[in-house]
Amino acid sequence: MRNPRTLAAGALLACAALALTSCGLFGSDGDGSDASQTTALASTSTTSTTTPAPATDLLAPGAAPRRVLQLQLTPGVTTLALTTDIDVTQRTSGTTITVPSPAVREVVTFTVGPVTDGTADVSFVIKSAAMVRANTDLTDAQVASVNQAYATLVGIGGTGQLDAQGHLTGFSYQSPATVAPEMRTYLDKVQDQFQDLTVPLPTEAVGVGARWRTTRTVVSSGVNIAQETTYTVTSLTDTAMGYTSVVTQTAQDQAMDLPTLPTGTTTHLVSARFTGQAAGTTGFTSLAATAHASNTGTQVLDMTTNGKTQRLTQDLAVTTDIAPAP
Repeated sequence: MRNPRTLAAGALLACAALALTSCGLFGSDGDGSDASQTTALASTSTTSTTTPAPATDLLAPGAAPRRVLQLQLTPGVTTLALTTDIDVTQRTSGTTITVPSPAVREVVTFTVGPVTDGTADVSFVIKSAAMVRANTDLTDAQVASVNQAYATLVGIGGTGQLDAQGHLTGFSYQSPATVAPEMRTYLDKVQDQFQDLTVPLPTEAVGVGARWRTTRTVVSSGVNIAQETTYTVTSLTDTAMGYTSVVTQTAQDQAMDLPTLPTGTTTHLVSARFTGQAAGTTGFTSLAATAHASNTGTQVLDMTTNGKTQRLTQDLAVTTDIAPAP
């Protein structure tokens, strides 16, 4: 039987992959099941994805006055801090362990460029990425080692297009070949963060109290995840909207693609279910945003090495905060 701590180390990426995707801050739009193309270069790799809009159904129009909500982004720069904290408890073969996973804080600069027919070109650059040491018992050497890995993300950037309904219609980024595999997998989640900067908006006129539901399929680590998010407008001005959201994600019976697992080890997702809620504000004329989201869930994995399979159950609690940064 494999050491459960070895299992934990290998499977932490699995929980992070699904957990980060399950944050559903604003219900990232697009269907990740569309093909992504990665082109390897001598010193960098480029990842490009085309993401169609989610299905959006208006549940209640809200109070009068009502209007059709659309993004009207203007060229400019917005810098945001995104902090994610994942608490993981793993159970296997009668053993329960807690996997240490300090919070990670990224500072990302977003630049809105030209706007054509309501669709804006948007670029981003990661300015800093580091663990949050508060409330941990890590040594200076451990902190330095973790932050050295995250430092490889600094300077990485990419581009995307946002249409007037808040849908991310295209996304690409370049990463150096020197980025470690686990950091490259983490970087793949940047697309979800990029999408989470805006709320997918209905095409009907709405007012305060309006509710709508979006559905889509998220792909994370090769797993198709069904996501449903319901939004409620809590405040509305000419330039911004306050909202709350509730998200549910489910997946079952699928192989997982986890390149950082030990050679010869395969992982199969038996089942996963996550629920969460968020509250925040999002702008119509800029990418200024604030949010606090919390999600909990359980996923069951079968990990097989040399023909022997161990079942691993992971209980996850994820919190994510977005706030302006200097």
